[in-house]
Amino acid sequence: MAPANANLLVFAGGNIDTGTAVAGTGFTAIQSNVGSITEQNTATITGNNVLQRATAGLSACCATGNWLMQMAIFRDASWTVGGGWNPPRFAAILDATQFPGSDIGAQINNAYAALPANGGHIIVPATPDGSCRNITSATNAISFTTPGKYPLLECAGGSGSNGPGLSPTMEGCLNYMPNMGTALTLDYAVGGVGPGSGSAKASGHGVRNCTLINAQCQSQGGCGGTAIGIDFGTGTVNQGAQSGTMENVSVVGFSTGVRNVNFYSAPMTWINPQIWDNGVGFDVGSVSTTQIFGGFFDSNGASNGTGAALRADSSVCNSTVNKGCFEFHFFGTTFVANPSWVVDASGNTSNPAIWDCISCHLENGSGASQKPHYIQGNVDVLMVGGTAEDDVGSTQCVNEGSDYWFNAQGSKFTVQGTAFNIAACNPMVGIIQDNTSTRVLMQGFNMNPAHLTNIVGGTGSAKATVWMQNGNTGSPASPYVFEAPIVSPSVTLVYSCGNTTSCSNTAQLEPPVLLKGVVALTSGTPSTATITGISVFSVTSYNCTLTDITTASNNGTLKYNVVDKTSFTITGANTSTDTISYLCVGS
Repeated sequence: MAPANANLLVFAGGNIDTGTAVAGTGFTAIQSNVGSITEQNTATITGNNVLQRATAGLSACCATGNWLMQMAIFRDASWTVGGGWNPPRFAAILDATQFPGSDIGAQINNAYAALPANGGHIIVPATPDGSCRNITSATNAISFTTPGKYPLLECAGGSGSNGPGLSPTMEGCLNYMPNMGTALTLDYAVGGVGPGSGSAKASGHGVRNCTLINAQCQSQGGCGGTAIGIDFGTGTVNQGAQSGTMENVSVVGFSTGVRNVNFYSAPMTWINPQIWDNGVGFDVGSVSTTQIFGGFFDSNGASNGTGAALRADSSVCNSTVNKGCFEFHFFGTTFVANPSWVVDASGNTSNPAIWDCISCHLENGSGASQKPHYIQGNVDVLMVGGTAEDDVGSTQCVNEGSDYWFNAQGSKFTVQGTAFNIAACNPMVGIIQDNTSTRVLMQGFNMNPAHLTNIVGGTGSAKATVWMQNGNTGSPASPYVFEAPIVSPSVTLVYSCGNTTSCSNTAQLEPPVLLKGVVALTSGTPSTATITGISVFSVTSYNCTLTDITTASNNGTLKYNVVDKTSFTITGANTSTDTISYLCVGS
């Protein structure tokens, strides 16, 4: 071993299996007990990077024996190492398990207290056997609530498990054992608007690779109690985790998985969340933006229709502070086997909430209690691409009672390019029930036209425009349904030059309406034909051009007389039954 500085301490220790150990040349014994010895150098170390050895010997009794020797070299922390390596120490990255506490919750809180004033990075190592670390009491729940102290909590190992109802294999697992209280509170952000002081919006904080599970519960709809997985505060103290990122976070088995009613705790970004087996997956009221990329919402809510994967918190959505409800944008997220609702905004009586889902997958379970009621309440919906399915089999249709999939009650419901699959149970009302005159614009694909025959129903269905294509190439095309007739834009196409040689280019008709036809004259003096039942003109100032198809020389005798906007009379040659072509232009 070659120390890098002359002012060093060489410390050594050894064991022998025979005789007595004695210090070597240049060393003095610190402790000696027959066959063991510890020693330190007494000779001055001269020069840098000089090879050092620690030696010890046997007493005179014995010529040979087995031995084991180790050594270490120390320097004072205040000394400068000339020509040596002085690695940096990362003060803002802390291992939670190195802090005192009766459980991991207390240890994480103590690590948070030890971070610098503006925050830092807390790591929770995986247990050797991959099991969860327990938070045994509500008093040790994790609380990040110091204003302006931004944490990044990261659990080593993977987040999640083998799936709902299976044994967890969650190296990054925090098991919150109480059935009340909140496992993790994130309410530390401050900014220029709202409670707290400061002006900057920070990023790079939040939670990464952690699973929060409530007393190892993995049962559909949770296991009772009132415990909340993650809460972002009320908005009266701080601004939650404003602009934070939740990456690979799983929340499992709580009464409410995630609660964000903090008006200021947004925007928020979630990447690949795994939210399952909660009474309510997300309970939200913040009107600002939340973006969710990927992830899985599974088995949230109960089969009796209570709970939801995403629920509007009525106490916050309708408050005078918020003046509105949530704004969620999902990208490539999967919703499966949530037996009550994917989105329940029935408690929102303020401005419509917003739920956008791009390339998402909505699917119920295959049991008779797994109703495909996906969305209800005062929420504006945009679905682009993706698919929505009903997996209930034909033998269970009588028990399903699925009269619709989406109950449109917002101001608009827009679908573009989404594929709809149905196993057997045809909704009695339709995919969308519109009883509130919601504007529905639906362009998608009916993958099972034999079973899925109703698209939009309800008392407000006249407000729907439906362009559905049959996804099965062997099926005939579906009819289009329009809220109102297609009207050409108001464009002037006819101009008048007037009655002089200099054209005035005066617009005559806006918009123009063309009427054409062919009629035979009734012989008489003169011969005539009257066109009746016209409904396309709004005024009587329309003009017609007449052509005698039978006898071209009679064109000079043709005249017309406008009776009113519904009829006009054509006059031709005497005793003629010629066929006359007419083209009229009006408005």
